[in-house]
Amino acid sequence: MKIESAYIYGFGKWVDFTIDFSHEGLQFVYGENESGKSTLHHFLLFMLFGLPPKERALFRPKKSSKFGGQLVIYDEVFGECIIERLEHQKKAQAVCKTADGKTHDESWLKEQLHGMTTAVYQSIYGFSAMDLAGIEDLKEEDLGEILLGIGFTGASKLHQVEKRLTNQLGELFKPSGKNPKINQELETLQRMQQEIAVYRNEEAVYLEKKQRLKQLEKQEKELQLERSDAQERRLHLEKIQQALSALESYQAAAVKLQQPQSIFHFRHMVWRE
Repeated sequence: MKIESAYIYGFGKWVDFTIDFSHEGLQFVYGENESGKSTLHHFLLFMLFGLPPKERALFRPKKSSKFGGQLVIYDEVFGECIIERLEHQKKAQAVCKTADGKTHDESWLKEQLHGMTTAVYQSIYGFSAMDLAGIEDLKEEDLGEILLGIGFTGASKLHQVEKRLTNQLGELFKPSGKNPKINQELETLQRMQQEIAVYRNEEAVYLEKKQRLKQLEKQEKELQLERSDAQERRLHLEKIQQALSALESYQAAAVKLQQPQSIFHFRHMVWRE
C-alpha cells in the first residue's frame, strides 16, 4: 500500500490543503518549528487508524467546520483507492472506495493494514530528532545504514513489549501453578463443570422419576375406573340377589297355595274328673 496524495478538509492549522506523495524515491516534509509538520503526521495517522475523541479535540480546526479529509492510496490488489474520514460521518469511521466502484467500511481498511495499529506503526516507523542527532556528519553511504538502524529500534521496542507481555502472562498463568489468576479461574471452571455434571445426573434421575410418576398416575386412574366399574357390578349383583330371594319366597308361596287343602277330623273327647 502506497500513499499517493492527501487532501485535508480541516485538521489543526491545515484547511483545504493538498499534498502530493506520488513522486518516486524518498520524500521529506520539512519546515520551521510550529509550521504544522507534526499536525500533518497526526492527520495521516488519523486517516489510517482513526483517533479517540479526546485526541481529535486537539486537532479540531478553528477556521473550518469540517474535520477530516481524504487519502488516495495505491494497492497492488485493488488499484487506486480513496479513504475518506470525517468526524461527523459514522462517528469518524473510514469510508473506502476502490477502483471497481465498491464502497467499504472500517473493517475493510483494517484488513488491508494487516493488523497494523497506531502503536505498532509508531514503534516501527516512527523516530525522534534524538535518533537523527549527528546525521549531518554522516556520509552518503552511511545514511541508509543509520536509517535502517533507526527502523530496527522499533523492532527492539516490539521485543521489549513482547517480553513484558510474556512476564505478565507468567503472572497470570502458570502450567503447574495455583495462585495465578487464570489458574484460579481454570480451577473454578473445572469445579463448575463437575457441579454441572452432578446437576445433569440429578436432572436425568428427576426426569426418569417424573416419567415413572406419570405412568403411576395413569395406572392409578385406570385402577380407579376398574374399581368404579367393579362397585357398580357388585351393587347390581346385590340388587339381583335381593330380587331373587324375594322371587323365591313368592314362588314358594304360590306353590303352596296351589296344593289341595287338608281336612282335619276332630274327635270328641270326654274328660272325666
